[in-house]
Amino acid sequence: MGKEEKLNYEDAITKLEVIVRQMESGNLALEESVKAYEEGMKLVRFCEKELGKYEKLLSGVAERRRNAAGIVDGEEDL
Repeated sequence: MGKEEKLNYEDAITKLEVIVRQMESGNLALEESVKAYEEGMKLVRFCEKELGKYEKLLSGVAERRRNAAGIVDGEEDL
């Protein structure tokens, strides 16, 4: 995963799935396994970061909706 490569969440998940299958196959040499693991961890961190961004975005949308509706925290469950 190079810096110049523009990656989105879906592509990262696909690449991660490929790496997992390769590692689970048991056909990688030790050095290849270590490189695959490192690449996989970079992808995991990228995915976590992307999910965090969208979680904040959705929290903001939900908060604005509650504010617009005049809902006080906790009332929404009623």
